[in-house]
Amino acid sequence: MPRRATLAEWRTILFNRFFTGRLLDAVSAAKRAVYPLLVRLVPRLAMFLHEPESTRRYWNAIEPGMLVVDGGANMGGYSLLASRRAGPAGRVFSFEPDPRNFERLAARVRRCANVQPVPKAIADKSGQSVLFLSTFHAGHSLVDGSVGPEGISVAVTSLDDFVRELGLPGLDVVKLDIEGAELLALDGMQQLLRGKRRPVILCEVHPPITPEELIAKLEANGYRARVLDAELTGAVHDVPVHVLAVPPERDRP
Repeated sequence: MPRRATLAEWRTILFNRFFTGRLLDAVSAAKRAVYPLLVRLVPRLAMFLHEPESTRRYWNAIEPGMLVVDGGANMGGYSLLASRRAGPAGRVFSFEPDPRNFERLAARVRRCANVQPVPKAIADKSGQSVLFLSTFHAGHSLVDGSVGPEGISVAVTSLDDFVRELGLPGLDVVKLDIEGAELLALDGMQQLLRGKRRPVILCEVHPPITPEELIAKLEANGYRARVLDAELTGAVHDVPVHVLAVPPERDRP
């Protein structure tokens, strides 16, 4: 019996079907224009308008003073939410390797004193890698050359290396939306996953990775993980889905 898509999946499927090309660019531009104001004045409305299942869990996981990573920040929607929620005592590290996206990200968060844009991709180790460029600004990938024929060399870092280089005590919340490189990112944060200050992880899972693969890797490190906006099927999903993983010591009833 074929699996029925969830409401969240249908929302994405229909959006991708009817909003393409210039119309998609126009809708994205309009949302980018109003989103900072909404985050500042009515954050709940901002979350309702953009990936409500995942942004709501992300917001709830962050507390004032926390250390937050926005991996695959693109133009900073999640970074703006984290900045608002973590407050002046918190810090948000926004990773975006594409130069054009990074320029827009830096401009968008320039008034957020607690946000540090980082022009790197998150991977399993530090160094240089090829970023394959999609025609859509949010589709660039370290691992999927099918998104586009053009590739550029970008700096990459593991989160374990990043935390060690900055002398941070750990991380509290990590969001990953990195177009198929999610398993690499987890491989590069083994010390964080097993440390004393373990982060809550919100991960957008992209084909060809299945949610089960990601969940298995997280559960092997003692995390409790679940899909927020889809059903587990053992197969690759037609659209990206979100997994929330929480260490037991931070799991709320």
